[in-house]
Amino acid sequence: MIESAGGSIVLRAQAMNPSIFSQSWLIEQKLAEPGELREGKSITLPHMAQHKIQDLLMIVTPPRLQVNFQRTDDSSFGRATELVGEIAGTLPHTPYIALGINFEDRLHLPADEFSSALRTLFLSSSGPFAEHFSVENARFGGYFSTDVGAVRLKLDIKPAVAEDDNEMLVFNSNFHIELQHLERQERVSAIVSGVEGGKGYRDIALEILRSTEAFLERPHAGT
Repeated sequence: MIESAGGSIVLRAQAMNPSIFSQSWLIEQKLAEPGELREGKSITLPHMAQHKIQDLLMIVTPPRLQVNFQRTDDSSFGRATELVGEIAGTLPHTPYIALGINFEDRLHLPADEFSSALRTLFLSSSGPFAEHFSVENARFGGYFSTDVGAVRLKLDIKPAVAEDDNEMLVFNSNFHIELQHLERQERVSAIVSGVEGGKGYRDIALEILRSTEAFLERPHAGT
């Protein structure tokens, strides 16, 4: 079973000014409606700002703006992409250096198949690690990285324990867009284009999950 655990959009910069990210500024700039801001969930300090906007959590520090989303539907992830794009357009002179779109997903597997599934996915019987990780309770994962157009996909897969004490595989997908090589005025366009492509990145992350699940369901998998 595949379960989404949300994710985040991170916009890194050489310097950001958290102190301007007040509730009143967000409303004045039409980045948030008054009814979207959650009472008692906002902090604005010289070195950090934090706001709860609907079910999004926005955190601003000098090196980064981060918007956490709980779900990957339009009202959560879709709203997060809109918000980051709008902030970049509102603050075009900020020296942005990178954009990251991140998803966390969980693949739940039957307990009696978990160990063999890990071996099928990550451990070559002829490789150097098989000798040292041959016992039933050995656990391991993998790191994968590849270009997806102009974006770098970095995928980290690790075993973890779920709330029900059953084991699962956690997939952390990071779609990284480098901005430093662009002219300042081109960076905002690249950020807006990047967040507008967020649904496509989500589709890629889901395809990896589904193909993994399907592979492990084959009769020969884990044997």
